[in-house]
Amino acid sequence: MSGFVIFALVLTFVYVVYFSVMITLDLHGKKDEKKSEEETYDVGDMTNEEQPVAIEERNDNPDEGDMTFTEQIITIAAVVAGTMLTRFLPFILFPANKKTPPLVAFLGKMLPAAVMGMLVVYSLKDTQILSGRHGVPEAIAVALIVILQATLRNLLLTIAAGTIGYMLLVQYVFV
Repeated sequence: MSGFVIFALVLTFVYVVYFSVMITLDLHGKKDEKKSEEETYDVGDMTNEEQPVAIEERNDNPDEGDMTFTEQIITIAAVVAGTMLTRFLPFILFPANKKTPPLVAFLGKMLPAAVMGMLVVYSLKDTQILSGRHGVPEAIAVALIVILQATLRNLLLTIAAGTIGYMLLVQYVFV
């Protein structure tokens, strides 16, 4: 057997076990945990006097909403199949001994920069330049990211340093 087939079989087994455990825990893990019977809300600053109303949760049928064993098996199989499909489909469609199609090569070359540009626009879209901090922490964080990436060329370090730098600025400097 090739290394890829062994890897695929082991990974499939691990996924089946993992998803089986997670779904079983979600369905049966916290049944004995009692919910608080009473909720408290602070309404001291309300101007209108309102009368409190008791809210009760009733679950007369404890089996209501639970999945049957067959449904659990089907759910686990669907989740495993979907996960495995997304993991192995690229290797099946584009094996190593065949030339990569030009469209896929073009997308592989252009999409990383497009995604990064989209993320920059998305993260800076709500920056208010005319009020508040005037976008100064954002500008400093972007400058830090650009300088680190230009000098170190380590994407993980750049992302981590930019995020940490921005959070430190907004939490401690520009309070």
